[in-house]
Amino acid sequence: MPLLAVLVIVGIFLVQHERETFEREARGRVHSAMTAIDAKLSSSISTMQALAVSKNLAAADLREFHKEAQRVLASQPDWRNIGLATPSRIRLLDAINPFGARAPYTAEDTSFELAIKTGRPAIGDVGFNEVVAQSSVRLRVPVIVGAEVRYVLTVALSPAAFQRLLVSQQLPAAWVIGLADRNKRFIARVPEVPVGTPVAKHFGEAIDRAREGWFPGRTLEGADTYQPYVTSATSGWVLGIAIPAELVDAAAWRTFWLTLLGVLLALGVALGLAWVIGRRIAAPIATLATGARGASKGLELAPPLTRRIDEIAHLHDVLRESSLAVREREALLERERTTLRDQAELLDLTHDAIIVRTSAGPITLWSRGAEETFGWSKSEAMGQVSHQLLHTEFPQPLTEIESELDRLGRWEGTLRCTRKDGARIIVASRWALRRGEPGKPGIVLEIESDITPQTTAKEAIARLNDELMAADQRKDNFLATLAHELRNPLAPIVNCVTLLKSPDLPEGERSRAREVIERQVGQMSRLLDDLLDVSRITHGKLELRRSRVALAQIVETAIETCRPLIDRGANQLILELGERPVYLDVDPIRLAQIIANLLTNAVKYSHDGKRIWITAATSGNDITIAIRDEGIGIGADILPRVFEIFIQSDASVNRAQGGLGIGLALVRALTELHGGKVEVRSEGSGKGSEFVVRLNGAVAADTQAPAADDGDRGFDIPPSSFLIADDLADSADSLALLLRQYGHKVHIAYDGEQALEAAARFKPRVALLDIGMPKLDGHDVARKIRAQPWGRDMVLIALSGWGQRDDRHRTREAGFTHHLVKPLDLAELAAVLKSAPDVPAGEVAPEENTA
Repeated sequence: MPLLAVLVIVGIFLVQHERETFEREARGRVHSAMTAIDAKLSSSISTMQALAVSKNLAAADLREFHKEAQRVLASQPDWRNIGLATPSRIRLLDAINPFGARAPYTAEDTSFELAIKTGRPAIGDVGFNEVVAQSSVRLRVPVIVGAEVRYVLTVALSPAAFQRLLVSQQLPAAWVIGLADRNKRFIARVPEVPVGTPVAKHFGEAIDRAREGWFPGRTLEGADTYQPYVTSATSGWVLGIAIPAELVDAAAWRTFWLTLLGVLLALGVALGLAWVIGRRIAAPIATLATGARGASKGLELAPPLTRRIDEIAHLHDVLRESSLAVREREALLERERTTLRDQAELLDLTHDAIIVRTSAGPITLWSRGAEETFGWSKSEAMGQVSHQLLHTEFPQPLTEIESELDRLGRWEGTLRCTRKDGARIIVASRWALRRGEPGKPGIVLEIESDITPQTTAKEAIARLNDELMAADQRKDNFLATLAHELRNPLAPIVNCVTLLKSPDLPEGERSRAREVIERQVGQMSRLLDDLLDVSRITHGKLELRRSRVALAQIVETAIETCRPLIDRGANQLILELGERPVYLDVDPIRLAQIIANLLTNAVKYSHDGKRIWITAATSGNDITIAIRDEGIGIGADILPRVFEIFIQSDASVNRAQGGLGIGLALVRALTELHGGKVEVRSEGSGKGSEFVVRLNGAVAADTQAPAADDGDRGFDIPPSSFLIADDLADSADSLALLLRQYGHKVHIAYDGEQALEAAARFKPRVALLDIGMPKLDGHDVARKIRAQPWGRDMVLIALSGWGQRDDRHRTREAGFTHHLVKPLDLAELAAVLKSAPDVPAGEVAPEENTA
């Protein structure tokens, strides 16, 4: 090995020496060639300088100087032209052209400017000369007259002169020599290439790195070479010689083969020595190796073939002792492995996740329960940092938990982790720390129990409990508000009834009392209608009945509904519905209800005399309806919840009256049934509010007004016979009195059996039957009437406080002709009876009562 190292070092030294010798010689040739080129340039410049001091130039006799320049040009075979120009680039003459024939100045400026600036000769780069119509190199010499540059003398030097210089170097055929200008374009080259051809890539990169040097590269022909090069201090041109790489490396290869031969000789000597020595030690060593393999299986170690070599004998003794120790160690390890397997099997019996990790984080044990809990297999989890793998969310900063674990040796808490499938789970975690030796990390045992279902259930129960408490509170508030709202109209009704009992009450006051009763009953009816509408919408039982109707008519209906409130509050109502009439494809009753509820809300929460705007704007088939007021406004805390049911702003002593908290919820629901949306805006308390309803596609394509409804809404049907059955006597008696005022014959029954008996006895044309009657309910009475021949054509009208779809379906199945909702609207009853067939009724006494 020492011999091998020496041979390698010597070989490297020889290779390096050969290359350095070749490089020195090549650099010398490059400098020699560049010297010849610089001499050629200096010679031409010297001739130009002699011409520049011509007396004809000093005397400004350009015609004579032109003749002189032609004579000089004829004596210089490598010069293609002699030109003269002023510093301002005015071409005065060219030797190859007749005197007076001038051309615009188009030559390169770099050397021209340098000659003027320095007052010394300047050498340009290769380029196309328009005057001689060939590529040339321009040499510049300033003509100084009276301490200033009067002219610039230019010679167009043929690149062929440099080509001959390169050829004269007589380089070997495989070598390449090239002369390049400052723009890295060839002036001359052997082998020859067109003048101005860019140099090869490696040559250009070397020129950018240093003014001279030696580098490995490739020629334009793609040959691998070593290239010395030098940059002329006179012209800035670069001359390089490309020497074939195989020629340079030939000496290195010779050295390589000599070194390789030396290595082979050294290896031969080494192998011979090894063979001699191996004969003495190899066989005993092999015997001991065989015995050692047997000893690892519990066999006795065989003695060596010889003990004449002390090292062999000593090795035998040591191996024998080691084999005994190994057998004892294997027995101990087997007992420990058995114990660990038993412990691991016990750990895998539990479904809890058991994780062992170092205090620094990497996992060293991952139980089967951990695989079930977190979804990561043992192979995926081992070596990972557990809390990074599980994206653990801690109940407190991890540094505090680790501090408590280090202080107490244990920690318990609840963690939120992420399973492999992305599901978040909650675990009850217990940690125990076994401290390590000083300077070494401890071991942490983690036991994680999945308590996600229990925790989720507790959170759900707590959330549900909060929701129930809030709902219960809203229910209590609603019931209290409902009681208040129902008592409000009852008070004036009771007062007016008391006034009507007075026989001396003037007719004007009597009429006013009746109007109050009618208005307050209407208010109670609207409250109940709102409650029923909310219930129908909540259960998906409210259906829209669309028709084409004028927007102005809907707004007028809504205003008339709210007229008592508006008049009482003295509010200024401003309508901005546009100049052209707009017709909508909507449910007119429900849209009027939307506008009326918003208008009622604006009146309630506006001070007396405040303005209220109702505006409408269309965009294509969409319409936007806005109700804006100058009222008390809406606070930021309640603004996001204003459309929730039973939600009301704080009571104000200045508002007109309260409400049930369902009006705006009903507005939102009815708007969404129309496929639209409603929004609310308010800048805060005392700054008013604005509700905006947007209905997409609600504007009717047909803009003609719908046909007017000439139907009479009054109760003007011809006198007929009625049966009224209601277990509420006041309701039945008052309705009977009302019908008798219009000339109708009326019979009364207060339960189902009386109603059935009266129907069979008197056979009335119309039977108004309450549903919830004692003994027989309204459904049973209707079925029994329809079962009789005399009852098949009777007009049966269900009169009930329930008016949902299911209620109407049940009455229709029982045999009722129509279903009307209490309180009874006489105009609606008249419309129903006008559509019924005219069936003669039996003769009855007008005042007879079957009760």
